[in-house]
Amino acid sequence: MPYSNTPFHPEKSYVNQIDIELSQANENFTILAKAFKNGDPSTGIVNHATTSDTSSYATVAGALVNSDSNNSAIATILNSPLVIPYSQLIISNTQPSSPTIYTSWYNTDTNVLSYYDGQNWNKVDWTVWVQNDLWFQIGKLRINNGHLEVSNDGKNWFQVFPTMGRFVEVIADDNNSNDNFKKVYLTVGQGLILRGKNIARVVAVEPSFWRGSYYHTYPGEAWFGIYPSNTLIFDGIGAFNGTGSKVNNKNYIPLTEQANEQNNWASITLQIANKKMVATSVGEGSSGGYAVVCIGYGSFPSNGYFLGRFTYEGKLVNVDYLSITREL
Repeated sequence: MPYSNTPFHPEKSYVNQIDIELSQANENFTILAKAFKNGDPSTGIVNHATTSDTSSYATVAGALVNSDSNNSAIATILNSPLVIPYSQLIISNTQPSSPTIYTSWYNTDTNVLSYYDGQNWNKVDWTVWVQNDLWFQIGKLRINNGHLEVSNDGKNWFQVFPTMGRFVEVIADDNNSNDNFKKVYLTVGQGLILRGKNIARVVAVEPSFWRGSYYHTYPGEAWFGIYPSNTLIFDGIGAFNGTGSKVNNKNYIPLTEQANEQNNWASITLQIANKKMVATSVGEGSSGGYAVVCIGYGSFPSNGYFLGRFTYEGKLVNVDYLSITREL
């Protein structure tokens, strides 16, 4: 007699009903008892199932696709680049030989982004957060034949590279033209770190807002600024402490009218919108020991696609340290 969820039927005629229902109930108890060890529910031990529903296997397999069956640790499922606090990104067609934990690697042959967990390289589906980005939704980011590409004007497209980490440091040589292609995309909330570098290799198009701070040791009581997307402009304007001290016709975006000493720092914001890059800063000015409030602005190139290069009055200079985060 098969198992029945409802062995009792009081609404039916009572002719032979008691015998039928008691027989059905006994059969149900016999079937349920088989779920326990030795058919005895009093043991409190449930037998192992011999068959199971496989409908969720695909989801589980997807989560375990990068796991090591010999590793007893439970793998972390990374669906956001912000899960890792800091990562150095290597862009190459060869696997890094001496990675540290959370080093990330973009394989230029396979277009695969991976991070190192201390033992293994783990693939990451970077397309998930790219397709969630405002820039993707308004047509300024696209995935083309497996490549991530960006365009500010919809005509000039440039390959860029996805990243992992709340803060990212790109391994690249500013003095080697072979590394010029290494520009990276950050989602909202990710930040770029520079140490002793000149190029802010981070994708920037309209609209985007940025907030950060820098420190450098190049002295001079004049303007520190940025060439937007490494482009000379002709309408850069800067002013500090009101409008009394103003400069015009700079070929870069003025950031800070800095101090004439070897310790220069500022907190900055950058806004790119309406074909302009606008900068504000609060930092050290004059001969040192004085706070200065500055604003600078100028054209952002129609084909521009990254933040740019830092300069002091037209001379390329490195920042000792810079941290800047994308807010929009």
